[in-house]
Amino acid sequence: MGVVALVGVKNAATFFGRESKLKGSAFFFAGLLMIIIGWPFFTFLGFVSQLAGIFFLFRSFLGTILIYAQGLPVVGGFLRSQSDAINRAVKIIESSGSSSGDKKRAKFEV
Repeated sequence: MGVVALVGVKNAATFFGRESKLKGSAFFFAGLLMIIIGWPFFTFLGFVSQLAGIFFLFRSFLGTILIYAQGLPVVGGFLRSQSDAINRAVKIIESSGSSSGDKKRAKFEV
């Protein structure tokens, strides 16, 4: 997988094994298993499950992704013009998965 090749086996295992990432990891790997099985409906369901897993795993990076997307030629102008609405949406999405016991991390303005 790309994450393993990018950060190494130990760091990838630490990332996917975090308590806050277990839900996303379960969806992602269950979807991978469904795709490997290869039955027609399982393939589609596995794809949807992997998409949900990716969302749960990486939603905390959404603010950072949108900051970089503002620098893109076509999409950036739209994102900058709608920054207030996008800021509210990103804060809601990022905070929907955090529990009260999570460590405090820096918030990024979009």
